[in-house]
Amino acid sequence: MITKRDLYEIHSEKICPYTGMASPEFAPLSAGISYRDPYYHIRRFNGDHYVFECVLQGTGYVEFNGTLTRLTAGDAYILHPCTFHHYYSDHNDPWVKIWFNGQGNLISHLLSDYQLGFNCCVRNFWKSDYLMQILQKLEKEPSLNKNELALLLHQHIIQFSEQLNGLQTDTSAPRS
Repeated sequence: MITKRDLYEIHSEKICPYTGMASPEFAPLSAGISYRDPYYHIRRFNGDHYVFECVLQGTGYVEFNGTLTRLTAGDAYILHPCTFHHYYSDHNDPWVKIWFNGQGNLISHLLSDYQLGFNCCVRNFWKSDYLMQILQKLEKEPSLNKNELALLLHQHIIQFSEQLNGLQTDTSAPRS
């Protein structure tokens, strides 16, 4: 039997918008957690921002560059603006994922410098700690100085790049 609590956990999303000063260099938009929702889907034909996401539980799919990829717990992806992308939960095993959306030249330059100038996925990433810190900071203080968020995002990009480019040898799940 599904309880009211189950329904809330299945069909909810935590969204923490950034309310501080933005600039063309770096404009954090929001961070959040998407909870188990079998009907969750996002389709952008020409989005205006970068998307950074890590799957914490469950299964979902991301479509970009004409390819559909199945993602499971531990996988992560980056989506660029001005590209078609479609991502959604599996109906039988909906994902839980943490995410950050942002704009600006800083993100563009970092992704280019770390050879991530394209939509991409990483398997067995298991490194959502910097995205979690961004979310926690926005939850606590939505007008936070954007420089703190930029440093955390930079760290996330470094880890993503190292794993994608084979510079990390330990891809195991974190130990409890």
